[in-house]
Amino acid sequence: MRVSPIGSIRSVLKRRADAPRQGSEGAPDAWLDVIPEVADGLQDITAGDEIILLTWLRKSQRNILKTHPRSDKSQPLTGVFATRSPD
Repeated sequence: MRVSPIGSIRSVLKRRADAPRQGSEGAPDAWLDVIPEVADGLQDITAGDEIILLTWLRKSQRNILKTHPRSDKSQPLTGVFATRSPD
């Protein structure tokens, strides 16, 4: 599979450590900056429309497959895809 980026996310967050664990825990707004070559593809998308945005978290540690949810060692190890892990 080949993936071609169509833009990037812009946010005031610059470090993983500054990101809240859940959006409801004080996440700042973020914006999708679309490259001009694909901007016409957004025609007729309006405020309130739902879209699915696939992201590549470039700072993820790809060798981590299990984690303690919310970094709570009292929780059992859980697969990263079943959590909101940044990895």
